[in-house]
Amino acid sequence: MRELIISNQLSLEQALVLTARQCDNLSTLAVQELMTAGRLSLEQVLVLTARQCGNLSTLAVQELMTAGRLSLEQALALTARQCANLSSLAMQELMTAGRLSLEQALSLTFEQGISLNTLAVQQLMTAGRLSLEQALSLTLEQSSNLNMTVVRELMTAGRLSLEQALSLTLHQCLNLNRSVVRELMTTGRLSLNQALELTFEQGYELASGNVTAVLEALTQQQQATSSSYRPSF
Repeated sequence: MRELIISNQLSLEQALVLTARQCDNLSTLAVQELMTAGRLSLEQVLVLTARQCGNLSTLAVQELMTAGRLSLEQALALTARQCANLSSLAMQELMTAGRLSLEQALSLTFEQGISLNTLAVQQLMTAGRLSLEQALSLTLEQSSNLNMTVVRELMTAGRLSLEQALSLTLHQCLNLNRSVVRELMTTGRLSLNQALELTFEQGYELASGNVTAVLEALTQQQQATSSSYRPSF
């Protein structure tokens, strides 16, 4: 600020009546650099909001402005969500690879941002198993499904398809995430289908240690289902 007074860009009278917000604006390095470059006037700086000052201080925004891909007006108009999208490493990699345009990055919804920032989604996209369009259409629940360790392990082992993973209910995810269920599946005592069809009560009983009783009930249920099938000739 002293430099501004010395260079006669700011009078002592003006300096004495500056608000805290205006002082913060003038003290922000990114703002000072834009003023030095002649891209931002003192009048503009004095009316910047905290959000706009934050935008200009965001590294990703600065890089896009330097590259000529984002104008000063666009930078000042960015919302907090848009700034977060541009600052995301996942978004930056997609933009660098030409898979996501700046316009798309700026128009992403909260849910879409969460999906693209989900590690499992990124890995599936890299492997070519999930397109950008599919990733952008995922719900928060589906992104959460894909990010579960047990779901990723089952998919890697070829025991669970992408379609199955996306259609899992919260109840089924809770069942698969139970350590006792994973152990029983690993030892072959419980099939994937049985794990997915466990009722809340059965899951609770397994977690409580009543494994034998639950497995016997599941076996009887399976036998009853098999015996009720009568092929017609």
